[in-house]
Amino acid sequence: MPKMGKELEINFEEEDEIASEIVPIVNDNIKKFRGYYMKIEGESDAGKTHLYLSIFGKLKSMGYKPEEVMMCIIDCDIEGQEDIFGKVVPPEYLPRIRRKIVTDVEEAYAWAEWYSTKLTSFISENPDRHVGFLVVENEWSYYQFTIEQYSTVSHGMPMRELLAQQQRKAIELTEKNREKAKKMVDPNKAKQLMRQVFKPVFEEGRRDAFKTINRNYSDLFRYLKLSARNGGFNLIVTTLRKETTVDWGKETEHKEIKTLGRPDLIDFIFNVILRLDAKNSKEGKVRTVFVQKSRKIDIPEGYVYPVGNGFEDLFKAFAEDKKIKAGEKE
Repeated sequence: MPKMGKELEINFEEEDEIASEIVPIVNDNIKKFRGYYMKIEGESDAGKTHLYLSIFGKLKSMGYKPEEVMMCIIDCDIEGQEDIFGKVVPPEYLPRIRRKIVTDVEEAYAWAEWYSTKLTSFISENPDRHVGFLVVENEWSYYQFTIEQYSTVSHGMPMRELLAQQQRKAIELTEKNREKAKKMVDPNKAKQLMRQVFKPVFEEGRRDAFKTINRNYSDLFRYLKLSARNGGFNLIVTTLRKETTVDWGKETEHKEIKTLGRPDLIDFIFNVILRLDAKNSKEGKVRTVFVQKSRKIDIPEGYVYPVGNGFEDLFKAFAEDKKIKAGEKE
């Protein structure tokens, strides 16, 4: 995989965490757990981590032993989800979860290679029984890593320093142009002069900068998809949805909840895309799942389904190839 910036020296065996340390069968069913490339979207606390961890309970009910399952998590999330492992995963399966928090592109690449190799080896030991999952927590955070990397490699400074530098230049230019504009007779030319303060953060231009940023970002997920397909394990990616302002400052200004990151660049690699929503009610928190894309399981797209805390009905479709009837159309 392509790399930019520093070369890392990592002792993977020493730094690899086990979920139990974070929080103190031959049948055809195993074949159902191959080839899932799933994306889970949702606002903070919607239940994204809960959703994919609840698969351990389903695997246990189907008779899979802990040593027949492995999950590796590349965690780009700054929120921290340590407490949820012990709440959702049966205790005997916790040692089967490997997890590493990463803070930049180089770390994410390195652990992607390590975990892909680890899972591929695990599956090859017993292809008829072993099942594996590679999870990337918070795709949007990883996108921020790629922007930070580009700023450091191409401009020699972190993004925060580059933004501060551009702000200082903008202030200086504003003062100079204000004095010039006062002396101008034509008000339209004066306005044009004042607009010159709005310079792009990247001097080479947004289009050229983000060509590189977007390629570095999407390359990781392309690599993981190929590794999962060749290695026989499943890929799960989570990302945030957040309320944002659209058409800011215009008459059409309004609020929308949008998926963060760059779904336009990577959504094509997934065969299942689920959107979670969690709303508070008198009865407590009510969770629903909207099936945005369904190419692997027999669940109608474009419908909203109520789900329990363990998402049991949803995973029946994954584990047992059962069809779920259409819910309410969104």
